[in-house]
Amino acid sequence: MAEPYHIKTARLASRGLFKNGKADCPPFFSLERKASVGGGVIAAATPKTYVEWIALDSPYPTARPVVITFYAPEEHALQFAKSWPHLTMGDCGSPGTDLPGAVGTISAKRVQLGRGKPFLHIDLMQGGFKQGVSIAGRRIELVPKKLSYKYSQWRAHLLDYLFAQAKEGALKTRMIILKRQGAGKGGNENEKFFAQAAERHGAKVTVTNENLVARL
Repeated sequence: MAEPYHIKTARLASRGLFKNGKADCPPFFSLERKASVGGGVIAAATPKTYVEWIALDSPYPTARPVVITFYAPEEHALQFAKSWPHLTMGDCGSPGTDLPGAVGTISAKRVQLGRGKPFLHIDLMQGGFKQGVSIAGRRIELVPKKLSYKYSQWRAHLLDYLFAQAKEGALKTRMIILKRQGAGKGGNENEKFFAQAAERHGAKVTVTNENLVARL
C-alpha cells in the first residue's frame, strides 16, 4: 500500500532538512534549513516558481511571501503528520494545506506601499498539528502531550529568527507587524510570544485594534 501523502511528505521534508539542509517536498515549496534550535530546525519555505501565491486572508495578498517553518526530527515529524488530516485547510503556506509534519509555521509578506518604509506583515502563525480530536463523543489523542510540550516553544524559535534577521538587515526592514486574530487561545498565544520576542530583541511594540507593531 502506498504511503499516505501527508506521511510521505513529512518524512521526506524532515529527513532532507536534517541530513542535507534542503528538501523539495512538500511539492509546492523548496525547504532550506536556516538554523537548528530546540531539538528541531528552522527552514525557509520558498514557493516554487510555478506556484501562484495568493493569500486570500492577507490584506496584502500579492506581496512577496516570507514563510518560515519549524520541523522536528523524522520520528517526531511523522507523529505530528498523523494529525494533519484534522487541520483546517488555509491559504497557500498554511500548515493545514502545504506543510505536513511541521510543528508550526509563520507566513508573512514583505510589503512596500508606494514610497513608504517597507515592513513585514505576519498573516499567519499557526501550529501544524492537533493534540487530539473528538470522534463520536470520544477523545482521541493524535499527538502525545509529552511530544507537543517538547516543541511548545516553536513560536519563540521562529520569531527570534525573524527579529534577528530584521536586525541584521536581511529582511530590509526593521518593522514587523502581527495581524491580530481576536479572542481565543491561538490568537492570545501568538500575541504573547510576539511581544516577548520583540522585548528580547529590543523592539518597541505598539498595539492597535488590528495589529501589534514592533519597531527595532
